[in-house]
Amino acid sequence: MSPRADLMPTASGWRRLSYTSRGGFVDWGHAQPGAVRKLKRLMDGETSDWLSLKKLQVTLSGSPAFVLDFGEEMRKGFLTVGNVAQFVVRRRLDGRAKEAVALAIFQKASLGFEALQASPPFRWVSDKGFSGEDLVSDLIGFYGVYRGFSDERMRRIAGEVTVDESLKVWDDHLPNGIGGLKNYRFAPILFPIDPHFDTSWPAEFSGIRPARPGGDWIAVKDRFIDGILVNRGQPLAALTDGIVMTVPPAVGSR
Repeated sequence: MSPRADLMPTASGWRRLSYTSRGGFVDWGHAQPGAVRKLKRLMDGETSDWLSLKKLQVTLSGSPAFVLDFGEEMRKGFLTVGNVAQFVVRRRLDGRAKEAVALAIFQKASLGFEALQASPPFRWVSDKGFSGEDLVSDLIGFYGVYRGFSDERMRRIAGEVTVDESLKVWDDHLPNGIGGLKNYRFAPILFPIDPHFDTSWPAEFSGIRPARPGGDWIAVKDRFIDGILVNRGQPLAALTDGIVMTVPPAVGSR
C-alpha cells in the first residue's frame, strides 16, 4: 500500500507512486523488483541458490528438471514471515517457454504474498494486502526485467501523468487511500481522466501467457521437498500434483 505522500517527487525528482492512463496507479518501487531479476537468473541458469538443490538429480514427469526456490519475505517488528517455496521446472525449455513458466511462478508467488499480507496478524495493523496498485505494478516490473525496459520507458509506456493530475485522481476517487481499494487481478483499476489520454493496456506489457502448472513446471507440494529426500542424494521424481519422491532403482541394478 502506498500513501498519498508517495505521489510527491523526491529531492532527485523520482516519483515512487503515480497515476498512469494505461495502468492506473503504479508503485514504481514494486515495478523494479529484485525478485524478478533473481527469478530470471535462476530460470536462465537452470539452477537454485541452495547448494543442496543444485546437486539434485530430478525429473518432472520423466523429463530432466531442476529445482528453484522463489518467493518473498516481510517483517513486522520481531516477526518475519514469507512465502518462499520450491518449484520444479523442465530443463532445456526454449526462450518463450521459459518466460511463460517464469511469469506463472511469479504470479503465483505475488498472489501468495498479497494473501499473506492480508492475513493475521498483518491485516490487523495494515491494509496492505491486495492494495489496488500492487499486482499491476508487479506485472509491469516483470515485463520491465524480461524486456529490458528502463524506468523512464516503463513510465512512458504506461502513460504516466503529471504530479498534479495524479493528486487530482487520488483526491477525487480515493477517500480511503489506495489500500482501501482491493485488486485481486493483474489488471489495472482505471479512473476517469482527460479523454485525450490512451487508456488501453500496453502491448509492451503483454505477450507472455503464464504456463499452466503440471506441464513444464510444478509447485512442490507443501512448499518444500522433504529435507530427508534431499539429503539422501538419490535421484528424485516430481509428479504433476507436486509430490516429489525418490526414484525406485531399476530392476536388476545394484
